[in-house]
Amino acid sequence: MQQFLIFEAAFNFIGQILIKEYEQRLLDEQKSNIQDKIKCINQMYMYTHMLKIDHNLLQEKYQKLDLQYKKEIQALKNKLNEANDTIRFADLGSKRFTKKDDR
Repeated sequence: MQQFLIFEAAFNFIGQILIKEYEQRLLDEQKSNIQDKIKCINQMYMYTHMLKIDHNLLQEKYQKLDLQYKKEIQALKNKLNEANDTIRFADLGSKRFTKKDDR
């Protein structure tokens, strides 16, 4: 997050410089050159902004999947514990009926 804030500050600084240059230039050729620079920097900003949006969406999707998988794992652990408890009780019942000589 901090890196993005630094990027935004640098972007705004460069944008302000370009706008000042544009306002100070008197020749149309020079203004056209600065307009091209402004267009380029705006496209760069839109691209990085879309990357940030994509990153946020992927991060949100990951968190939802992670939570879903944790719930599924917990449910499977609960089933496993129930199965283990059932087997232990079944073993206890069978051990009570063994012959004394088999020990």
